[in-house]
Amino acid sequence: MASFKKIDKENGIFRFKYWDKISGKQCENKRQGFRTKLEAIHACEEEKRKIDYGYDVLNDELLVEYLAFWLSEYKKDKIAKNTYRLHKRPLLSEHPAERPELQAVSKIHKPSYQKRLQQTDR
Repeated sequence: MASFKKIDKENGIFRFKYWDKISGKQCENKRQGFRTKLEAIHACEEEKRKIDYGYDVLNDELLVEYLAFWLSEYKKDKIAKNTYRLHKRPLLSEHPAERPELQAVSKIHKPSYQKRLQQTDR
C-alpha cells in the first residue's frame, strides 16, 4: 500500500513497502519532489512496475537489446561456452526491419510473438 503526502506547497512524497524477491526482506521505496499528487502517483506506479518486472517495461528498449542483456546477465556463467556463442550469434546479426526483434519491448504483441516462436521451433 502506497502513501502520498504533501510536505509543502511545491513538494510531495510517496512511500511504499515491498518484499525483496532476492533477499526476502521487507524494503521501503520513497521519493520526493513532486508538485502534484498525480505526479507522485504516476512515479509510484512506475517504480512498482520496475520492481515487479525487474526492468522498466515502458521504455523503448529493443527486444534484441533486452535479450542480449538477459543472456549476458543470467546465462553466461551457467551454460557452456559453445551454447552461449550459439545463443548470442543471432542477436549480433543484422535483422530485417519487419522482424519483432527490432521492435520495442513495450510494443510487441505477446500472443502473436509466441505463435511466431512456436512456428520457428517446428
